[in-house]
Amino acid sequence: MNGTTTKWYQNRTGIYLNDTITAGQLTLVPGFSFDAVKDGYHFNPSLGATWQLSDNNLLRAYTARGYGYTNSASGLWNTEKIWTTQVGMESTAVPYLWQKLTLFRNRIGNALDLRNIDTATPENRTALGVEYEVRTTPVFNTSVGAGYTFTDLTRSTDGSQVKSFARHTVKILLRYDDQTYRAALTGNHTYWNHVEGYNGSYYGVLWDLHLGAKVWKHENNSVELFLSGRNLFNGKQYPDETQPNTGRWFEGGVRLRF
Repeated sequence: MNGTTTKWYQNRTGIYLNDTITAGQLTLVPGFSFDAVKDGYHFNPSLGATWQLSDNNLLRAYTARGYGYTNSASGLWNTEKIWTTQVGMESTAVPYLWQKLTLFRNRIGNALDLRNIDTATPENRTALGVEYEVRTTPVFNTSVGAGYTFTDLTRSTDGSQVKSFARHTVKILLRYDDQTYRAALTGNHTYWNHVEGYNGSYYGVLWDLHLGAKVWKHENNSVELFLSGRNLFNGKQYPDETQPNTGRWFEGGVRLRF
């Protein structure tokens, strides 16, 4: 059987600018990006703000416009227009705990409806969700943490769910760091809300292990050896059996800081 491979590339040129303005308990972070891409020009503003409510509580808000690319198996591609808004709070009011709660709303325009790959058409979507993170204060240089994200992604036309996107995500962390030696064990579980018939698989947890040791330090300079093991137990988490996740793999090397 003869086959052909289609190759395409995208040139992007961009300018980014951000500033930080502080007035008492209020901090503003305005910014923008200007990008020149294949389908034209994109001007995307952003604005972040924090309010130091008390010594232990910080309020956050952020809104920004952006863009991204999607493509289908039939070779169709388009530019998504995205507007995200987030509000939340960080707190250390509970002793020995850092907590962060975020509510978000993402408006995605011009996304491809891939329920029929051959006739994929643009559509608008809305993602509503909540994210919670918690981490302990280090004890004997050791801390634990966890996070959970829920996302409800629906079509604006009829309110139906968009499948094959992460709906529930859980992350867990065990970390040791004494400034010379460090180790982090992380776990990730994603419920992909897959389309029936795609034979998705996402049971269990994907585990990663990261190790590091600084063999030389002087002021702000250092040399560190590191080793990472990814997906240690060859876990499977994917919404489509034709696109499985990467199995177990390792990487290591030397990290220089100067």
